[in-house]
Amino acid sequence: MTAYEEERKMEYVTSIERRGIKKGRQQGLQEGSAEIVLLQLHRRFGALDEASHAHISALPVEQLQELSVALLDFSTLSDLENWLQRHPLPSTLSGVGENGAVAQREPGT
Repeated sequence: MTAYEEERKMEYVTSIERRGIKKGRQQGLQEGSAEIVLLQLHRRFGALDEASHAHISALPVEQLQELSVALLDFSTLSDLENWLQRHPLPSTLSGVGENGAVAQREPGT
């Protein structure tokens, strides 16, 4: 191959790799969104209890976006607690209890 052809060579990405990339991007977006919301809440109310922190960390992106807007109107921690009660975690999240606590798993399980 000439230098030009080598430069233009595109790497083949399988459908499985594309799904993995997409899932990684979605996870990164969710984690980043949760981190921003938690920072905003910490700035406004101080440290959150572990259950609230876990609940927020496990929320899907859409609910994190809703929370990021709603928290602008929160004046007390009760406002946050009420919001979290009205927005339970999706049942598809395994390892997360009703109160938002994330179950600890042993390595390899």
